[in-house]
Amino acid sequence: MLAWALTYLVLNLLSGGLPGPNLVRYNKDLEVVAPLCCLALGFVGAWLWARGRWMAAVYAAAYSTFGLARGVRYLTEKFILER
Repeated sequence: MLAWALTYLVLNLLSGGLPGPNLVRYNKDLEVVAPLCCLALGFVGAWLWARGRWMAAVYAAAYSTFGLARGVRYLTEKFILER
């Protein structure tokens, strides 16, 4: 998380002088730091696996449930099924 925060801060400070819209100037554009967040999630899972396999299983189940719920919600909001 520290690496993510520092990357975000440095990129925002460095992008202040860039002209017009760019990737790092707007806070909604997180493509630059998204891989760091994915790595952090993976390291948390590995750390939990080393501490106790049941904790890693609960973590994986919770993350999978979250992903499935988001996917179902996206599909039910975007698709309109007509009879």
